[in-house]
Amino acid sequence: MKKVLKIAIWLLFLALTYPKANAQSLISSITNSDANLNSVESQRYSNLQQDAFTKELTLANLGNPRDFVNSQGLLQFTFPGIQGGIEAQAIHIAQTDTSYSWAGRLLTHAGYFGFYEISGHRAAWLQIGSRFFEVMPIKSGISTVREIEGDVFDPVDCINPRGPESMNSELELCANDYNTCAATIDILVLLPPDATDWLQTKFGDDWFSKALYVGIGTQFLNVAFANSDIPNKKANIILENFNMVYPNGTSCENLLNALVSQATTRRNAVGADLVMLLTANADYSCGAGAACAELGDPPSYCDPSFAFTEIWWLFHPRWTFIHEVGHLMGAGHARPDDDDSDCAHGWTVGANRFQRTLMAPWNGTQNPTDTRILHYSNPDVEFNGDPTGTENDNNAKAIRNGACVVANYRHRYTFDAKISTDPWVCKSWGDIILIADLQQPSAGNPGLPPYSYDWQWNLSGNFSGNNGIFLGNTPFQFLPIPQSENDVWIQLKVTSSDGITVTDVRRVIIYDDGDPKCLFKESRQIERDITLEHNDVLIFPNPADASLQVRWHSDFEEEGEILITDGLSRVLKMQQVKQVHGENIINIDSGSFSEGFHTVSLRTGSRLFTQKLLIIH
Repeated sequence: MKKVLKIAIWLLFLALTYPKANAQSLISSITNSDANLNSVESQRYSNLQQDAFTKELTLANLGNPRDFVNSQGLLQFTFPGIQGGIEAQAIHIAQTDTSYSWAGRLLTHAGYFGFYEISGHRAAWLQIGSRFFEVMPIKSGISTVREIEGDVFDPVDCINPRGPESMNSELELCANDYNTCAATIDILVLLPPDATDWLQTKFGDDWFSKALYVGIGTQFLNVAFANSDIPNKKANIILENFNMVYPNGTSCENLLNALVSQATTRRNAVGADLVMLLTANADYSCGAGAACAELGDPPSYCDPSFAFTEIWWLFHPRWTFIHEVGHLMGAGHARPDDDDSDCAHGWTVGANRFQRTLMAPWNGTQNPTDTRILHYSNPDVEFNGDPTGTENDNNAKAIRNGACVVANYRHRYTFDAKISTDPWVCKSWGDIILIADLQQPSAGNPGLPPYSYDWQWNLSGNFSGNNGIFLGNTPFQFLPIPQSENDVWIQLKVTSSDGITVTDVRRVIIYDDGDPKCLFKESRQIERDITLEHNDVLIFPNPADASLQVRWHSDFEEEGEILITDGLSRVLKMQQVKQVHGENIINIDSGSFSEGFHTVSLRTGSRLFTQKLLIIH
């Protein structure tokens, strides 16, 4: 099998050696007269022209961006108002039976481009330097292209959702482990009548316009995860109309408490992890939005996991929506606004360029280069040649360590499948290990076992039109690492016995062995072989065959339990343990375990640890 795959890799490489196509016009400007807008459409166009956020507004035909993606995953196009061609490389791709999301990093400029499609309806956005463009449909085949005015801002930002030294130490959000656990964060996004009216005046009253506008906001969050090296995490939006009864006054605390009391029942009904209210009421004292953070010690004024955002900051380079979601996952403001001693802080990139990460305060482009960038702070990731954080200003670390806790706030009621894999590999590792991580539905919901699997891979991320190379049809696969490439894309399709199909697409970056990431990984493994770090838990080997070890360090003695369950939650092993001070090692016979993906849980009086285990005989 490996020989066949390696031959396929070589043939694919040969097929990709053709010259690049010239940049084409993905978005073609048209005149107002050629657009032939009716009276309702003309009124919406006029509303956008008069909007305070509009710097310039034109009409255009938006093509299908997938037609402009070549087999190496590069999107080449031109854009109204931008001189020269633009080239973007995919960093995030997601799709369902009815939607498709693509976003990429610009190679020709500092910035990003993305588009989102639902049942043939498309929206797009472009951040290029300090300029930001929004593309939304106004009628069939015709879109508005709006450049956003960056000098419109509120004098205040969101209220700080945590007090001094409040980060919950038991969650270890600043632990040094590179946490790659797979997690889907379900966010219930609520549209009250005032927000629906605001959307209708700008983009029309059909559901597709609302879903596109909010869908782009979701894409921003997933792109921020990809940009910030927060792997195997994705956001899923549950969009609903909601009859919000607003409290009197302008208190953000009162609004959050009212949201908690009115939306908790609905949150529980749909199994959402987080709740976000989009409001068109603009008079609240905290400005663009506020959040009650569940990670860390929650503030005294409201229950956790709820937030609100003024709707116009959703599809806008202030990105208040993903700023507030960052709070709900443990991220903090930049210093000195939030001066805790932990790592969860935003960062301003480049002393003379004022490029602010998502949690750093941003109040408008008073300086021509003063912008927010789609990054949570991370010292190991650069933007425009500068690190996006420091060792003590690293929100990406906090989110990596907290996202799987957030994703388990509520049980998912629907069938879901995710690719669990290393976000990056080194060329000497041999294979990329791919695991299908399934979430079975609750009783009465569709998506029932048994399941069939279809794994594909390519270099572009575009799997339409049979563009993928078949890899296998079991819950786990091995892909030989292509030695001549910098990344590969993996697609997993899982189909249930009652005909429900879920698709996940994931990028895996490939580094040379001399890259600092590979050197760090090697030194880290040596360190783990010598001694376990304080409070670390290790399952070794993983994947395992006939036997495995569970190893951890503890500062005190207590009783505990190890539980191993299969994908159907059937108990494979239950063992009582007596934890001792220092290093603990438990040997487990796994020869009778079925091949596939299992869950190992270690529970003591002071901790609950859960990790995936792959068995291969």
